[in-house]
Amino acid sequence: MSESSNDRFYENLAPFTDFADITVDEHYADLPEDWHVVVTDIQGSTRAIQEGRYRDVNLVGAASIMAILNAVRPLSVPYVFGGDGASVCVPHSSLPRVRGAALLSRQMAEREFGLTLRTGIVPLGDIRKTGSRVRVAKYRISAHVSQAMFSGGGLACADDLVKDPQAGALYQIDPGDTPAAGDFTGLECRWRTVPSVHGEVICLLVVALAGTSHEQQRIYRDVIEAIHQVYGGPDDCHPIRRDRLELARSGGGRRGEVRVHAGGRGALRRCLDALWLDLQVAAGRQMMRLGIRLGGTDWGGYRDTLVANTDFRKFDDMLRMVISGTARRRETLCSLLDERRRAGDLAYGVHAAPESMLTCLIFNYAGEHLHFVDGADGGYAMAARMLKAQLRDGPK
Repeated sequence: MSESSNDRFYENLAPFTDFADITVDEHYADLPEDWHVVVTDIQGSTRAIQEGRYRDVNLVGAASIMAILNAVRPLSVPYVFGGDGASVCVPHSSLPRVRGAALLSRQMAEREFGLTLRTGIVPLGDIRKTGSRVRVAKYRISAHVSQAMFSGGGLACADDLVKDPQAGALYQIDPGDTPAAGDFTGLECRWRTVPSVHGEVICLLVVALAGTSHEQQRIYRDVIEAIHQVYGGPDDCHPIRRDRLELARSGGGRRGEVRVHAGGRGALRRCLDALWLDLQVAAGRQMMRLGIRLGGTDWGGYRDTLVANTDFRKFDDMLRMVISGTARRRETLCSLLDERRRAGDLAYGVHAAPESMLTCLIFNYAGEHLHFVDGADGGYAMAARMLKAQLRDGPK
């Protein structure tokens, strides 16, 4: 993979550290001309959720990100996870490997989970022809990890193009053109669902509808301030707490993790993989309990680092948050959002659940690991259904 001068675009972006600054234009830079947007999306995710398979949906969506990140290494690229799909921006030089990784993800989803993972790659030039842009910022969430933030409408445009019944064919990955190749190294799903300390967690999506960029920025600032007033600061409403984190002893996500990494292996090899995973989890549990330092990792502080490295707040032309609180606080916040909706300022979606779930991308245990947090029982995917209904129906 030979690099171009733009390949380190994201690595070279200066990060910001105050989440409220997601609306500050100066933090954003346009994606380079020769980059592309990879879209992955699980078709029929609503039905799978209704069948109680949201952890599978979540895991497959996150696995597609991990495969693509492995394909572009050692480059760092921006991405966002939406629960039942993802968007990843990649440079042109990485396309052969990215195509192989996306196809591998699609085959894995079908073979291991019976899920259809739609995958497409959209050149930035096609997005710009529609009048949209992909602007990227880097928000540092901890000493070890940063998240990409997006504006300009380009990711939604890419998603629409890939899903379009006619235009979508131009962007689909043809299995005849590229072999499935790559791996899911680093994807983990080893934690039990995490109960809320306040009774529930909500997955919240908010889209500002005002006409000008300045007005939209003001709306997002107002919403963030309203959330702080109702739920308190980030430490108060964080969905993951150190003392609520417990490694799963069997089943659930751990079975799913083995299936993601199975690669078509036979039953005996899968049993051995499951046994090896059990041993890793048991060792991790003891090292965290004893506070052991090993291989540059402070296992006694691993849970604290995990909490700091969760993506419970993000922005990709909409505000996405997972928040812990009471049902009364949710009702108060929804009343405030309803007022703004009736004024035509915004549309929103919300889904409440008693627990959160984690899907993890581990680059190294010493600190560089990111944890996707979502609400159980449908989370972001179900909140998106409500949001789409509000966008369709207009102010009420």
